[in-house]
Amino acid sequence: MAYFKLASLSELLSRMEAEEIDRCHFRFRLHRGEFDAFVFIDVDPYVLAFGAIGQNFYFEVSVDPRTLETPGVFPTDVYYRLCEILGLGRSGPRFTPSAFLAHVNEAMKGVGFRRAAPRDLAQYRRNVEESEKIWFCGWRDNTASAKHVTMENLEKTRKWLGEKAYVRCKERNISSCWTDDATRAKEIDLP
Repeated sequence: MAYFKLASLSELLSRMEAEEIDRCHFRFRLHRGEFDAFVFIDVDPYVLAFGAIGQNFYFEVSVDPRTLETPGVFPTDVYYRLCEILGLGRSGPRFTPSAFLAHVNEAMKGVGFRRAAPRDLAQYRRNVEESEKIWFCGWRDNTASAKHVTMENLEKTRKWLGEKAYVRCKERNISSCWTDDATRAKEIDLP
């Protein structure tokens, strides 16, 4: 299998670490497509995720944290859907996953980014409990009520808040709480 080195990721990682961000979000365009891109460095291997804006399409690739390499091939269904979103027909110039990754690598250079918020991920990572509740509104200590955090809540915590929050909640029997009311949203601080 061919691998693609994301050399520009090194500089982005340094900036993320300087700002103490382990999950970032930025946008880029390619041909007819506009994408939300996410970099998750709170997991091993790292994850680089892409959501095509307005297209109901999301996929992730793993990135080796030591070499910053990712497989230079995509599953067939991902590849064909990506080509469709980009407006590339089958008779046009050949487009490869490596060409997409090369564009992403260029887009990362000096890109403005921000911390990935649950509401950014919610439209793409929808297979969670109460997916319509995208605003974080606090923590619930289940030990006080003699209850247990559910696996579904832990999975939502992992997908939307990251590995650190997931581990902390699992170890301490804490549930993340969510609302569909933006006015009730709170800043996210780990419990």
